[in-house]
Amino acid sequence: MRSVCLVSKALPVRLGSLDFSYDSSYGTIHSAWTVRGSQAEWNLTIPANTKGQMLLTDSEAQAYILDGMPVAKSHIVTMTNKEGNKTLYVLPAGAYHSTVTLHHS
Repeated sequence: MRSVCLVSKALPVRLGSLDFSYDSSYGTIHSAWTVRGSQAEWNLTIPANTKGQMLLTDSEAQAYILDGMPVAKSHIVTMTNKEGNKTLYVLPAGAYHSTVTLHHS
């Protein structure tokens, strides 16, 4: 049986950074991000027998760079289905480094 963790792309800029872990029955889920100006860096670990899911618009899928490639073009993630104007992307178990340029309103 596989576990699913929902990966939130929300990076509250006013916090500056956050580092947290959750000990699931499949292993530790870890998320750490830092915001500097309009750039955010995010490190994510998804444990074995677990997959992560991110719901992104087309522009977000181009803006999030995962291990050097936009999420939309990454061979690591799988695009599954469309939900309105967003696509569900699935990340397999592993450790990832992501960067994104933030657009402040």
